[in-house]
Amino acid sequence: MDERLIQLRAVKFVDLIVIYDTELDLINLLKAIRPNLRVIGADYIDKSFTGDDLGIEVKFNSRNHSFSSSGLRKRIQSAENLKETK
Repeated sequence: MDERLIQLRAVKFVDLIVIYDTELDLINLLKAIRPNLRVIGADYIDKSFTGDDLGIEVKFNSRNHSFSSSGLRKRIQSAENLKETK
């Protein structure tokens, strides 16, 4: 989660980042904040999702790359483990 937060904070078009725990938290946040735009994953195209009935404009983001922060973390940990065994 920390890596995603760092990446999102670096985007100049992002005004607010809110971390939530439950779908109920999310719906309450969406109702309170009323964002102009919400970006969610392309895997939600033609599917129901939390807050889809609130009239908030939604853009679907496709993941057009193979980068994975968890994959990077695993590679770094593996490299560190190799250094420790030498």
